[in-house]
Amino acid sequence: MKEKERRVTTAYLRRLFDYDPDAGSLKWRIARQGIRPGWEAGYLCTGDGTRHGYRLVMVDGVFHMVHRVAWTHFYGEWPRGAIDHINGKRTDNRIQNLRVATLSENQHNRHRVAKNNKSGTTGVHWDRRKRKWRTAAPQLNGQRETKLFKRKDAAIAARSEYEQADPLRYLEVAR
Repeated sequence: MKEKERRVTTAYLRRLFDYDPDAGSLKWRIARQGIRPGWEAGYLCTGDGTRHGYRLVMVDGVFHMVHRVAWTHFYGEWPRGAIDHINGKRTDNRIQNLRVATLSENQHNRHRVAKNNKSGTTGVHWDRRKRKWRTAAPQLNGQRETKLFKRKDAAIAARSEYEQADPLRYLEVAR
């Protein structure tokens, strides 16, 4: 739990908001400055930082991510770790799409390939020092299995074989 979350109780959130766990919507219950009851709470963050694509809501002058507020509203306590959107859609805050995950597990669920990835495939990158393609296969014990290949297509095929052979090898929260 973050410091800013410690100051906001579940009871207070429930007085401020209505949360529909099936639709994933968080709506204001009370009128505030420029806000009417029933209005969708928060806004979609379009900045360039880590919050890009998430919905944020301000409570007493402090921004909170809507998915964390939704989790707290539903379960009655702030989550102890990161909240992962199972389907990867940052605005889908239905309770069935949210789960607690470690930061490491949450990173494994990224849908897009990193901007600097030259192979176009997650887990395959160019090793400049070795001048070969390297596959990286994260395992549940935190270690990474890596192999080197002369050809990019061979490295991509090997990575694909890893994933198909045992999808849970990478993490228990695999989609």
